[in-house]
Amino acid sequence: MTNTLESYDSSSQNKIIDLFCFVILLEIHTFFANAVGRLILGTSQLDTLAVYGILFFLLIRALPDILSSIDIRCVFICNSIFLFITASCIVNSELSGAEYGSVIKTAYQSVFIGLFLGYYVTDFSLLEKKLCKLSPIVAIEMIVSFFIYHFVFHTVWGEGAMGLSYKLLVPAVLVLYRLFKRFEIKYLALAAVLIGIMFLQGSRGPIISLICFAVLYQILNASKYRNRVLVNWAFLILLAVLFIVYLPDFLQWIANVSDKFGFRSKFLRVMLEGDFFTPNGRDVVAEGAIDIIRNNPLGKGFFGERPILGTYCHNIFLEFSVDFGLLFGSIFSLAYVLLIIKRFRTNNMSERMVLCILFCAFLIKLFFSGSFWTETVFFAFSAFLINPRYSYCQSEGDLQSETGRELISDETSSNS
Repeated sequence: MTNTLESYDSSSQNKIIDLFCFVILLEIHTFFANAVGRLILGTSQLDTLAVYGILFFLLIRALPDILSSIDIRCVFICNSIFLFITASCIVNSELSGAEYGSVIKTAYQSVFIGLFLGYYVTDFSLLEKKLCKLSPIVAIEMIVSFFIYHFVFHTVWGEGAMGLSYKLLVPAVLVLYRLFKRFEIKYLALAAVLIGIMFLQGSRGPIISLICFAVLYQILNASKYRNRVLVNWAFLILLAVLFIVYLPDFLQWIANVSDKFGFRSKFLRVMLEGDFFTPNGRDVVAEGAIDIIRNNPLGKGFFGERPILGTYCHNIFLEFSVDFGLLFGSIFSLAYVLLIIKRFRTNNMSERMVLCILFCAFLIKLFFSGSFWTETVFFAFSAFLINPRYSYCQSEGDLQSETGRELISDETSSNS
């Protein structure tokens, strides 16, 4: 049986993973470039052009390796989704190009870029190492960008600043991952600053996602790194106890700092009002989505809820059922959950950690915010879950870390 391991090319994977990492962190790089560019160049667009110039270089660098191994299954899945989106837009006349053109274009891009990049990333060990190396870089980019926008340009973020909060979440997860793996003061400092900003000028969702990552990391590593996980649990429990004991003082501190520096923390407001678990209108949206499913059990197609609700479903499982119908939506939801659980149980620790990072940094939010159609990482993550290249690898045994290289070395030694 042929498989990618027999022709493993570290140089090819290096190029593809460089492109993948830059794409999933593109918003942060652009945010940083715009902040610094505006500070130095004023209204010039050279900063954005520089970021996309790097993206273009990485694309040209990786494209030959992607094109040399085009897989018909990936092409078929991508074209099938494109056909579904196009047919939905044609049938549903309410999805007018004038009003929804931009978000429809984003969906096409997310599907294409996410699926192809996700499908051709096969070395999780290399991907994990690159994400670790990038963690302090993107953390500093976000911190510097925030301070430039807030203190130099006096940006009014609005309460909660949802977009800013989720940008902060990505480097916060990456830095926390480094901190859990090996305690270093610099990562503790970066994590403290990022989380501090999230408390001062953030919403609930990213904080919940960060807590989920902290817990999920310990669960996934419990069997292999027991002593380290016990230390991490002790640290997290200590933080939780201190937070609960000193909650009034902590909230008062946030309030004082917010008043002094002009922050508007949605986290602070809901905590002070005792409304942390209040749905904030999501219950109304959910009821509307359920009505759509009840009236259209076969599905409304791509973005079917947008013209009716005026927004997205705020829940990936509801969105599956609205778009694909109750039957297929339920099947997709169940299959997705089972695939995630299966991948989290893999013996390949690098794969397990990469999936944990991407799931918590980009995808948990889809349970209470956002739309999977416009999330590139969702389609890349889906490609990781369904790619048959991985299922063959895992059937051959525990690959541990250097995906493919161990098999190659075994074959080389046996041939000699």
